[in-house]
Amino acid sequence: MDIGLQLQYSDEVLHRLAIDAAFQSAEWGLNIVKSYRRRHQSLVAAKDREDLRRVMSLDLRTENSRAGERFSIRLVDRSRLLLDFDVAKTDKVTVVGIVESGTQEVAS
Repeated sequence: MDIGLQLQYSDEVLHRLAIDAAFQSAEWGLNIVKSYRRRHQSLVAAKDREDLRRVMSLDLRTENSRAGERFSIRLVDRSRLLLDFDVAKTDKVTVVGIVESGTQEVAS
């Protein structure tokens, strides 16, 4: 039985935003939080990275990283959600943070 992506979070705020609908982060505006939660549903529903690649609205992109397989998906405006995929297991992913497109700074 396929269980989908195994999600991990590099930051407790990102985890709480994903599981607690009442939680609001002071770091991000409501539009980014709403988009993050919507994209999180896509992550939960996906079985592997290829499922994410097939959804054109996610705009899955490869990012420069020394840490391994880093990708990003579109949120709103110029914001993107960074994801690290385990090199050995394509169904294991870490939600890293939210960045502005064109920057490497993680806002988490």
